[in-house]
Amino acid sequence: MNEATQKELVRVLELDYEKTTKVIEGITTSSFTIRGWGITLSSALIGLTFQTQHWEIAVLAAVVTLLIAFVDGYHSWLYAKVLQHANRIETVMRYYYAFLARGDVDDQARTDFLGKLLAHRFGRFTEIRKGFTFSDLREARPRYVIVTLYATLLVCAASGVLVFSSKKHPAATLGCTQVPGASDSMAANHLNSVLIATIGPFTSGVGCSTLPALERGITEAVLKIQTDKVIGTRVVGITDSLPISKNAVGEFGNNSGLALARARCVAGWLIDSLATRGMHVEMTVGIRDPADRSSNSRNNGTDRDRIVQIWATYAPQ
Repeated sequence: MNEATQKELVRVLELDYEKTTKVIEGITTSSFTIRGWGITLSSALIGLTFQTQHWEIAVLAAVVTLLIAFVDGYHSWLYAKVLQHANRIETVMRYYYAFLARGDVDDQARTDFLGKLLAHRFGRFTEIRKGFTFSDLREARPRYVIVTLYATLLVCAASGVLVFSSKKHPAATLGCTQVPGASDSMAANHLNSVLIATIGPFTSGVGCSTLPALERGITEAVLKIQTDKVIGTRVVGITDSLPISKNAVGEFGNNSGLALARARCVAGWLIDSLATRGMHVEMTVGIRDPADRSSNSRNNGTDRDRIVQIWATYAPQ
């Protein structure tokens, strides 16, 4: 090999090393981005699992963790392969520097360098076989960091599934919503029950609301249920004698439908508040006729009948 060819090969080798390091930097950046998003998303889902006590979210967190781990594993495997190519270039360059330092007095140094240079395979991806498979994940680097990270997330997700999959609880609701699973009744039976909270007054014609005045009543009821031996609750909706507007007829039908909507609204809110404290009591929903049926109430309505009452049944002493 003449000197000009040797210099040209060294130049190409240095160019190959420069491009390889840039590829490594790009893969590293992508891996950190994927890993960061994976940790953030999986942790958020796991936290939401323990907040809402729904094991289905933990299953979703496990699936997301596995998907992110696979994508991260592929980039880490690719990083390991390109890094091997960079290490081989550095090996050739080490022999080249030894040749420059001792070539005049050591013919073996020149022979070793030329042997490594001629044996080197140029190109960053020529050494990467086609067809990535699951078994290739064993070659990902840094392997122990990846395994520890995603195994921890999977254990947290699995614990959420195990803790909450066997726990029966009502479906969580956001704010004040209707409760499809609660039983309806057209009359409120107060036998052996005690009125523990009055929610209202509601705005005329409104079936569901989250006004601060209503929230205070919910808080009062939750505290009494929490501190007393309450085994069941009955949520009773009431509306005044003022006929509902034409616009509300399609939604509620009549005043009884409006009263039932208010009862379901408060029941949903109450269930949600109890669930956040790990509590659940049997609950039924009903309605009651207005107390004031005077002509003034039929014409103008009255606040005292636009309410929802919460009655509690206590365990026998």
